Amino acid sequence: MGKYKGLLEDIKEKQAGNPPAEDTSPPSPAPPPADEPSPKRPAERRKPGRPKGGKSSNPEFVQTTAYVEESVHIAVKKALLDVKDMDYSSLVNDLLKRWIKSRS
Repeated sequence: MGKYKGLLEDIKEKQAGNPPAEDTSPPSPAPPPADEPSPKRPAERRKPGRPKGGKSSNPEFVQTTAYVEESVHIAVKKALLDVKDMDYSSLVNDLLKRWIKSRS
């Protein structure tokens, strides 16, 4: 039963008007003093997740969606593995800039 041992009996006694029996479990340990830092915690608490600073937090960029053929998408992803400093987003952005420039 664990930590709930006797809980049902206490509730029944309370409903019957009898005071619950004294708790015989040992007292919980005292918390450590507040002025001592806990040895398990790092000095600076970091938030979970990725750090801000990428394209998603840059106001000059917007997220868009486009449908491309699956074979094209896979071929582009494979080709980008060989190119340093280039990701799918940068490639699409560069191609769109060239297309706009060619129209003027």
